[in-house]
Parts: sequence; C-alpha cells; structure tokens
Amino acid sequence: MLTIAMILCYTTDANLPWWGLLMAISLAICMVLPVGVIQAISNNQIGLNVLTEMVCGYILPGRPIANVYFKCYGYMAMYQCLLLVSDLKLGHYMKIPPKSMFISQIWGTILGGFVNYWVLNLIIAAKRPFLDGTLSDPTGQWSGYQSQIFNTASIVWGLVGPAKTFGHDSMYSILLWGFLIGVFAPIPFYLLHRKYPKARFDLVNIPLICYGLSAIPGTYTNFIITGLIASFLSQYYAYRYKTRLWTKYNYVLSAAFDSAAQIATMTIFFCLNGVVKMPFPEWWGNDRISQGERCFNNE
Repeated sequence: MLTIAMILCYTTDANLPWWGLLMAISLAICMVLPVGVIQAISNNQIGLNVLTEMVCGYILPGRPIANVYFKCYGYMAMYQCLLLVSDLKLGHYMKIPPKSMFISQIWGTILGGFVNYWVLNLIIAAKRPFLDGTLSDPTGQWSGYQSQIFNTASIVWGLVGPAKTFGHDSMYSILLWGFLIGVFAPIPFYLLHRKYPKARFDLVNIPLICYGLSAIPGTYTNFIITGLIASFLSQYYAYRYKTRLWTKYNYVLSAAFDSAAQIATMTIFFCLNGVVKMPFPEWWGNDRISQGERCFNNE
C-alpha cells in the first residue's frame, strides 16, 4: 500500500513528494499511542487534521491537493489504525479468532469503498438543491458542512498557507499561543495531584476538556440527550451497581448501539429518500410542514 501511495503521488496531480508521504505516515505512527490512550480512557479521539494541515502548509505551501493527501495519510491512517485495534479488541472479548477478524475487516474495507461511493452519488443526486444552497433545507440536516470544511481546509491550509493565515501581520496570529498553553496546561493538575492525592486532580484530563470545548454540535443535536442517557446508565449506574453485567455485556452493547444506528440510518435513507421514496411517517415527534423534529426553533 505504501508503494501504491507513492505511485499515486507522482502519477496524479497530488504534487506530494515521496518524503512528504513518509513524513505524514511517520506523524501518524508517532501519534497513535498518545491518541490511543485518550480514546481508550474516554472513547473520544483527538483529531490530527489541523496539525497535519499546518505541517504540510509550512513545508509545501501553495499545494492544496498535496495538503489533502498529507492530511489523509497523516490523520486518516492513524484513525484507521485505531479502528483496527478497537475491532480486534472487540473480537477478543467475543472470542473471535484474530485472523478471522482481520479478514472481515479487509473485506469490509474493500466493499465499503464501493458502497460509500454509490451512496454518496445517491445523496448528491437526491439532495443537490440543499447541498449547493439553491434551496433551504427545512430540517437543517443536509447542509454538507463536513464536505465544505474539508474543501475549505485544503484552500486555507494548502493554497493560502498557515504562514499567511497565522503570520505576524495576521489577526489570527494569537491563536498560535494555544500550542504553548496546551503543552503546560496539564502540569498544574499533575502537581496538585502529587500534593493532594485524595482530591482526585488526576481526573482532570486537559486534552479531553479541550476536545469537548472544540466539538461544537452540528445541525442536529438530538443525539446529545440520548447519548447522555446511555452513557449515564452504562458508565455510572451499571458500572457501580451491576458490575458483573457491565463486565460481560458493556463492549457488546456498545457495538450493538453502533450497528443499530447504522442499520437504522441505511433503512431510513433507502426507504424514505433513496431507492424507494416513501413519505415519512407523521406523528407527534415531527412536523408535517418542515419535516423536522419537535426540537426545531420556534420563531
């Protein structure tokens, strides 16, 4: 795969040299352990998208496509590695042989590439007026903001470059102090924990707090309440009062929730918006005019 990646860097319009590709992969390898520790503790993954874009923007200014390649191999490679490890861990708890688990992951990756491309074309064809801004989506869920963020980042970090965006003459130069603050922020709580071990300052996790502050909810926020309820019942009530059940079924239940959400999403899309277009069921939880949920703003 590394050889194929190098060939693509030189046979396409990526303009990413071989040493840039190796630097991106090396960055992902170095960050797997610290990011993996945070994810193992909190089930939240710290993204390297900004870091990889900034590094490539400094070493290869004016190359937006190369910046996208660097981001994919430096950030998404680490993300896929952590997914691989978490799936193997789940297979270990379910007594699935590692070889069988790995083969199923490979098949899922190959099949997923074709399915994702097909579904993406279906979404663009069905929701193009909402995605390109021709029509306003009453539900606010088809904004395409994730794709726009990815596209805008390639221009800001790759074409304009961080040197101009965060230079001395830029109004955003003060944001660079965040790197220095982030390095020293955990130290006071570490020292307080050493001096007052019973005060539980060790529970203060600065990376997780900063991630929570930056994770601004998107257009639909109904998942926050359901996620909070599930987390409270699992990680507080069951962990403290139903320890045997929590130890036996917690990881399987987490995988069941993920699978159920994906199956429900696919069913709703294919039956209501995709291949078979059926009217959405009307009940108290939605609104007939806006086709949104009851949590929309009343103006």
